[in-house]
Amino acid sequence: MSGLSMITGGSGMLGRELANRLASLGRPARLFDVVPPRTMPEGAEYVKGDLRKPSDTDPACVGVSVIYHLAALDATASGDEIRAVNIEGTASLIESAAIAGVQRIVFASSSDVYGSPPPESPCHEESPLVSTGPFSMSKIAGEELCLSAAAGTDMKASVIRMPIVIGPGLKDPHIMRWIVNRAVEHKPIFLGAGGSAVRHYADCGDCADAFIAAADNDVAAGHCFNVGYDRPHTDEEFARAVVRAAKSFSIIVPAPRAVSDAALRIARAAGEDPVPADYRDGVFGDSWLATDKARALLGWRPQKRLPVSLHDFMRWHKRNLLKNLG
Repeated sequence: MSGLSMITGGSGMLGRELANRLASLGRPARLFDVVPPRTMPEGAEYVKGDLRKPSDTDPACVGVSVIYHLAALDATASGDEIRAVNIEGTASLIESAAIAGVQRIVFASSSDVYGSPPPESPCHEESPLVSTGPFSMSKIAGEELCLSAAAGTDMKASVIRMPIVIGPGLKDPHIMRWIVNRAVEHKPIFLGAGGSAVRHYADCGDCADAFIAAADNDVAAGHCFNVGYDRPHTDEEFARAVVRAAKSFSIIVPAPRAVSDAALRIARAAGEDPVPADYRDGVFGDSWLATDKARALLGWRPQKRLPVSLHDFMRWHKRNLLKNLG
């Protein structure tokens, strides 16, 4: 969609990728974030702002045609913080967008809205939405806020539901980062539940393409879309792909479910729970998405495979480690 685009959370991994994609299309972008981006894409501008403050969102929305709403706190934040930013902040943004006459909003949601783990996989866009914690609840509420607001105004809204997103700049602090760090250090990688849990991943660039496709297609209005790779991967497949991308000598050791559960209980008793509240019941459960709808209505399809995304991520990760050492 032509005209000025605003990306909330524009300084994050996906925000930067989306801004670069828009720049390649000759479309100006306004990056709205509490912190400035490390690099500024051509044709982009940075606006410092807090979603919770109408005094920030009101002027930021002026002159904007489409909003890509990516800004959110993840599951590691407290429930109060998540509610304030992800729900109340989204409501404030929508009100500002309606006042400014924004034509379209594309909301960044998550596969977590289906539950962790979901009752069944693959999850379709019509599958029941199940909250398992503050983060998943905030994404369900954010979807409803955007779609309901659009129903009562001239603004069009659509939703992109993403699984685990991989790309340069990823700062996942949990299981994925643990696997990556073990591989970089050539240490054994222990996998819970025998490494058989099935999960879905998505490439950062492929997600950016999906957001642009949703904004550019009138048929997307009022719809939610799942995105992800052509197929899900088991934890063992993922770990092996990480080891290859890292050129690591790590060995992979699948652990039985009983051992995995015992290790988590010990960690929690020691006050070092490695799993956020949203994922405690489903850390070893299957969770993957059907992406047929995005392909059919948006003409979208993933352009990368997991090994390629991990190779790109690993190059960034190793450079980042060297910077920190320096």
